Amino acid sequence: MLSRDEAIALLRSWAEAHQHGDIQFRDSDAPAHDPSDDYQIVYEARWLPGDIDKMAVEVWVAPNGSVAVGLDTRERVATRVGVPSRRPGFATGCEPLPLSEEQLRAILRLVTSGSIVLRVSLIPLIGVGRVSAYSTANDAETVEALGALRWIGHASDLRRPALASRVLTYEPW
Repeated sequence: MLSRDEAIALLRSWAEAHQHGDIQFRDSDAPAHDPSDDYQIVYEARWLPGDIDKMAVEVWVAPNGSVAVGLDTRERVATRVGVPSRRPGFATGCEPLPLSEEQLRAILRLVTSGSIVLRVSLIPLIGVGRVSAYSTANDAETVEALGALRWIGHASDLRRPALASRVLTYEPW
């Protein structure tokens, strides 16, 4: 598991190496605390592409080094599929959990390489329902790193039909 300082250093290093004209990067050592959360965040990093076909990602670091990841937003997903979004927030992701350096790097690689797809459940009259993430990466390093993360499936699982859903692919940064 990454320590708090290791996670922050990795994210800052990733941001420096992946600066692009249409990717807006913001980070904070003092993010606002939501009183309804049962955890504290000491660092927040956010990448927001200007192009809606590129995935946005937000990563939070807790005092113990646990990491939360938010993939794209429900609003951006709703815009892409042409339906309303009744609530704000991340399209999908995970609450803070212990991640290794390899796992965090694998998630960031998936986003920046466009190697992640989202299955979006559509609810009549409501719009965006459940959103699930799937990796399209087949390299051994990424597959091994993601193996323990239950919230990111593999694209081979997408062969199972899902009623009233759309699959969104993303462009690399």
